[in-house]
Amino acid sequence: MSQPLPRRAGPDKRRVISVRDDDGLPCGVLRPGRLWAAGAATAVVAALTAVIAVLFVRGVLDIPVFSSGSHPVRGHLTSGSLALWSAIAALTATGLMLILLKAVPRPLLYFGWIVGLFTVLAVLTPFTGDSTRSVQVASAVIYAVLGLETGLLITVATRSSILPIVPTEAVPPADQAAYRWPGRDRPQGRPRA
Repeated sequence: MSQPLPRRAGPDKRRVISVRDDDGLPCGVLRPGRLWAAGAATAVVAALTAVIAVLFVRGVLDIPVFSSGSHPVRGHLTSGSLALWSAIAALTATGLMLILLKAVPRPLLYFGWIVGLFTVLAVLTPFTGDSTRSVQVASAVIYAVLGLETGLLITVATRSSILPIVPTEAVPPADQAAYRWPGRDRPQGRPRA
């Protein structure tokens, strides 16, 4: 009867990602759970940023951004939907980063371009409507802040979710007299005279 082969020690080959040094990411083991947790935290931060930005623009600057006329409840629903869409965008960006890490040679470069272009698209969208110029500019600034914030937080989270593989030095056998172990006054394995 044959026995099953022992399982190899070390990181799982399917989870090890290899990226080029010029991309700024270490070669190591991707921890997707850590990246998803950071994506969830980014979603919360983006949603809160959206709400705070709308409150600041409405209350301090007195610009009726994300409101529809005299119906205040509908305006609050619109700012709430902005917070919801900001959180969804952060989670989508996290999924996109995971796909890019496994599929393309320079994931941070492509991620930066994709998030940057979507941010530009969101910033230009308010200028297609018939709102006043102050509402358009305030909406564009809010979209720019949300896009930059999401892109930067996911990029930083990606760097911290990769556990680098540190190469180890080959240790010679203990019976080699020429090798001195660091911190010891005699070769390993030899008796003292």
